[in-house]
Amino acid sequence: MDMAFLTSYPVLNNDLTLLPTLQALKLVVFDVDGVLTDGRLLYTEHGETLKRFNVKDGVAMKLLPQWGVQVAVITAKDSAPLRQRMKEPQGRAFLPWLSQ
Repeated sequence: MDMAFLTSYPVLNNDLTLLPTLQALKLVVFDVDGVLTDGRLLYTEHGETLKRFNVKDGVAMKLLPQWGVQVAVITAKDSAPLRQRMKEPQGRAFLPWLSQ
């Protein structure tokens, strides 16, 4: 993990145990709905489902592998918009576990 980046956040400097913990990370797993999205589903007039993603999450998923941290994304609700979003950041695993 990039120590200069981590120490630029005052909250991390106030907790001396947090920095070593962050530096030891090897894998971060994100759920999609409500974590990488705001949890809302939008529907087009044609019945297509849209999801809202935050660009900051994409930046994190791109930076973490550069620091040696693997990224995995899991979901129970696979969708075309989600698959498109998961193509963009590289260096992570996408695991769409569909409900049965």
